[in-house]
Amino acid sequence: MARRRSSARQQVSLFPFLDILGCLIGSLILIITTVVLEQMDTQPVAEAAKIDDMKQEAAREKARQVRVEQELAGLVKQAGPVEQRLASARARAEQAARAEAKAAEALAAAERLTIDTPKPPPPADTTALAARRKALDAEATKIKAEIAARSKQPEQSIVILPPGGGGGPKRGVFVEAAKGKAIVHDSKPWEAPAGKVAGDPRFKALLEKIRGDKDAIITFLIRPDGVGIYFEMQKAADAAGARSGRVPLPGSGTLDLSEAR
Repeated sequence: MARRRSSARQQVSLFPFLDILGCLIGSLILIITTVVLEQMDTQPVAEAAKIDDMKQEAAREKARQVRVEQELAGLVKQAGPVEQRLASARARAEQAARAEAKAAEALAAAERLTIDTPKPPPPADTTALAARRKALDAEATKIKAEIAARSKQPEQSIVILPPGGGGGPKRGVFVEAAKGKAIVHDSKPWEAPAGKVAGDPRFKALLEKIRGDKDAIITFLIRPDGVGIYFEMQKAADAAGARSGRVPLPGSGTLDLSEAR
C-alpha cells in the first residue's frame, strides 16, 4: 500500500497581513473622506457665522458712533459758556501780567533812586523855652490869683471900659477866653473852639488888622476857666506882632461892652 507523501514543507499564509493592510487603507480612506467632507460642509457655515459677527460688530460700531455724536453735540452745546469763561480768565491773566510788569518796573525804578536822608537838626537849646515856660506858669498863677480874688465879689454885669487915653491905642478889639472856646466881640461876634483859634483864618486876619493899625489893640477878657485858651491866643498874637492886653474877669457875669465901643 502506498504511503502518502508527507508535506515536510510548511506553507506561509499572507491573508492576515493583507487583511490588516486592507483595513488600514480603508480606515485612511474613511478619515480622508471625513476630513474633506467636514471642510466642504463647515466652510460656508464659518463664512456665514463670520458675516453675522461682522454685521453685529457693524451694528455695535454704528451704535457707538451715534452715542459719540450725541456726546459731541452735548459738548459743543456746553462749549459756549466754557469758552466765554476761558476768554475772561485769559483777559484777567493778561491784566494781572501787565500789572505785575508795571510793578516790577516801578520797583526797579525805586531801586535805582538815590534817597538822600537829611541830617537831623542839632538839638535845640531848651534853656529859652524853659525860661518862657516858667514865666508863663508864673503869669498863669498870677492871673488865677486875680480871678480868685475878683470871684469873691457878687457876680454882676461886668462893664468893660475902653483903652486909656494918652499916646496909647484908642481902639480895642475884645476877645473873650471862655471854657473851651474863644468869643470875638467884633461888629459881628463869632466863636472858635479851643485848639483851633490860632489857625482860624478870621483870627489871623484880625491879628493882621491890629498889627497894621497903630491905634488898635486886642484885649483878651479871661474867664476863670479860659486861661488855657488865653495862652493859645496870646502866643498867636505875639507871633503875628499884634499889640495885646489882658483883663481877668471876676467870674461868669454878663459882659457889658457898651462903654468900650
